[in-house]
Amino acid sequence: MKKLSLLTLLLLSSALAFGQLTLAVDSLAVNTLKLAVFADGGLRNVETADSSKSLLFTQHLWIGGYDKGNNLHQSYETYRQGNLGYTPGPISNNPNAYLNYNRLYKVSQQDVAAVVNSAGSNVPQSVADWPAHGDTTQGEAWFLAPFVDTDNNGVYNPSSGDYPAIKGDVAIFSMFNDSILVANNGLGIEVHSMTYAYNTGTIQDSIVYTDYRIINRSIRDYHDAYMGVFADFDLGNPTDDIVGTNINANAVFSYNADNDDERANGGFGNRPATAGIRVLAGPKADIFDGLDNDKDGCIDGVRNAQGICITEDSILGIRERISLSGSMYFQNNATSMGNPDSAQGHYNYLNSKWKDGMPLIMENPSGFQSAANGDGYVQTGLGAPTVFMFPGNSYDSVGAYEPSSPINWYCSPVLSGGDLRSMANMGPFSLKAGEETMLQTALIWARAKAGSTGYDLINKKLENLKQYASNQPSNPFSLHHIAPPKEFNYYYQNDEWFVTNSEKTPLSFNILNLQGQLVNSFTIDGQTNGQTNGQIPLASLPHGIYLIQLPGSNQTFKVLK
Repeated sequence: MKKLSLLTLLLLSSALAFGQLTLAVDSLAVNTLKLAVFADGGLRNVETADSSKSLLFTQHLWIGGYDKGNNLHQSYETYRQGNLGYTPGPISNNPNAYLNYNRLYKVSQQDVAAVVNSAGSNVPQSVADWPAHGDTTQGEAWFLAPFVDTDNNGVYNPSSGDYPAIKGDVAIFSMFNDSILVANNGLGIEVHSMTYAYNTGTIQDSIVYTDYRIINRSIRDYHDAYMGVFADFDLGNPTDDIVGTNINANAVFSYNADNDDERANGGFGNRPATAGIRVLAGPKADIFDGLDNDKDGCIDGVRNAQGICITEDSILGIRERISLSGSMYFQNNATSMGNPDSAQGHYNYLNSKWKDGMPLIMENPSGFQSAANGDGYVQTGLGAPTVFMFPGNSYDSVGAYEPSSPINWYCSPVLSGGDLRSMANMGPFSLKAGEETMLQTALIWARAKAGSTGYDLINKKLENLKQYASNQPSNPFSLHHIAPPKEFNYYYQNDEWFVTNSEKTPLSFNILNLQGQLVNSFTIDGQTNGQTNGQIPLASLPHGIYLIQLPGSNQTFKVLK
C-alpha cells in the first residue's frame, strides 16, 4: 500500500526535501474526514475519521498554457518525487522567501470569535500570524491572505479587530508558486489555496472544500491554457478501484470494481467506500468564445438570480466560469497510457489526450461492470473521440463536447489493478500578465450499501453537491463559541439575526456601520417570565458587517448581512 499515516507525514517528510527545505504539513480533522495539507497546497491521505481507512492518496493543481511565441509553460505536482513542482510563498525577489513561508496557516472560527468578541484585545496566535501582507520591498504583493478589514484602512491589524476571512469551521490557508524550481518552463503563477470543512450534523460532514486563487505574476500572456485537478483515489483496498465521470455533475469519481472491498488489504468490506471531486466553479472563460462553458443553457452569458441570460461584458466583469470541460485517467506505468514524464505529456492529459498525444476514444461501450468496455486507447486513433473518460450514460447536455447522448461506456473492472489516476480538466482559456482566475472544488465521500459498488450512490451525491455547496453556513463566526453578555443573547437562524432579552425591562440597541455611524435602532421588549426574542432589522441595509451596540454599556457585537 502507498498510504502513509498522518502522523508519519507530520513527523517525517524527508522525501519532500529540496536542498534544506522540507515541506511543512498540517492536518485538517473537522468532520467525518481527516487529511494532511502541505505548504505547496497539495492534499494527502484523505481518510475516514472513524476508521482511518483511505479514500484519496493525493490531490494537486495542474496548469498549462502557451505564450505568444507558442512556447509551452506548465506547472504541476503529483507525488513530490525528485524536484518539487511548487514552492511555498508568494512570488518574491528574495530567493529564500520560500523558507519564510514554508508553513500552513490554520485558523478556526473559535479563533476568529475570540477577536470579534473582544474587539481585538484577545488575539490568538493563529490570527496574529495570518499572512495578510507581503514584503513589498522584495516585490511581493501587499495583499495576500484575505481578511476582514473592520476599519477599512487597508492594513491588517488584529488588535484593532481585523480577522482572517475564512470559510468553514476550520480552514488551512497556503500560498505557493512555480517560479523557483521550474523557472525555465513554469508559468510564473502564484496560488492562494484555502482548504476547509464544516461539522454541522448534515451532509456537509462528508465534504472538504478547496478554493484556489491563481495569479499570473509573470510578464507573459498565455493562451490555450488548461487547468486540472490531479487526483489519486485509494478507496480502502487500493487494488480494486476504478474511475468514472459524471459530466452533468462536473465531477470525476472512484468506486469499487466489485461489491467487496477486501478487508485483508485495508478495505471497507462488503460496504465499499466511494469518493469524488466536483468542480464547483472553474477559471474564467474567454469572452465570446461561442461555448456554454458553465452549462446553464446560456452561450456567452450567465444567468442572473431571475434566470435571465446576461451577455458577457468585459467592462462590467460579466464572464462565464468554465465547469468540467474534460476528464482523463492514466495508469501507474511508463506506457503511453501511463505516468507523464514531460511538460507536453502533462499538457496532453490536461487536454484529455493520451501522453503521446493520441485521442481518447469511446472504445467498445458495453455497459456497467462489463469487462468488454475498452480502455480508450486505440493505436490507430480511429473511433469516436471524446474528452470525458468513462462517462457511463452521462453526457454533455449543451452539446459542446462529445458524448452528446448516452453511450453506455464504463470503466472495465479489468483496469482495477492499474492504480488509476484521474484528471478533472477545465479549458481552454487565456490568462494575461497580471490577471487572476480561480477554481473551487469539493471532495465528497459515501459508504455503499451491502451488495453494491456505490456507483449510483456517489453519482447522486455529486449531482446534489452544487446545492450543498450553495448552502454552506454563512455566519462569519461560530456564535456558540462566544460567551454571551449577561443581559441578552444573540443567534443566527434561517439567514436572519435575532436577540433574546432575558431582562424584565426592554433593551434598546443601536446598529452602527464600520465607520461608527448610526444606521438603525431597535428595541426588544422585556418579560417578567421567560424570554423575549426579536429580529435585528437589517433588511433595509446593504450587505456588510454591522456593530450591534447596547448604549450605556461596553457590550457590542458584530453581525454579517
